[in-house]
Amino acid sequence: LGTTTLYVTHDQTEAMTMGDRVAVMRDGKLEQVDSPQRLYEHPVNVFVAGFIGSPAMNLLRGSIEHGWVVLGSQKLRLARRTMHSGEVVVGIRPEAVAPAASVGDDVLELKVALSEMLGSDVLLHLQSEAPSVLTGDMLDLAAELDVSSHDRFIARVPPDVRPAPGTLPAAGLWAAFPVPVHQLGRQ
Repeated sequence: LGTTTLYVTHDQTEAMTMGDRVAVMRDGKLEQVDSPQRLYEHPVNVFVAGFIGSPAMNLLRGSIEHGWVVLGSQKLRLARRTMHSGEVVVGIRPEAVAPAASVGDDVLELKVALSEMLGSDVLLHLQSEAPSVLTGDMLDLAAELDVSSHDRFIARVPPDVRPAPGTLPAAGLWAAFPVPVHQLGRQ
């Protein structure tokens, strides 16, 4: 059309599918302007990370130590080198998690709290020992499911993965590698 149009919506799916560039605002302040894919893959802060994606990105408090992200007693190898060490908030997308083949580093063992069968996939609500950072509608969901804010982690898996609540997915192993780990900053 060759026309610039400004379209305002609170529906992130609508914005992501219609826009060449999307602006994310909070309380009248511009948080990030970028292409839909860059917003999804490279959020600039915890608010954008928690806002973009459905379900939202898992945001966990952890630390970076010697090239590893430490989440409670478990750890994941960083995808790329960083000079940063110390406390961070890391983000892991629900769809970036898959069943593991073996025990070892780069594996998170997370107990199932709830399975939501959606037909084309399953949302597993898992308990993490790493403290979560909840934003927006995830605060409401945590209260609704009676899940404490310190243990929330969601994985989107194929419909044939249906572990029972209280168990560990697959053979007790849950892989988080390769997982995009977004270093979203110190908290």
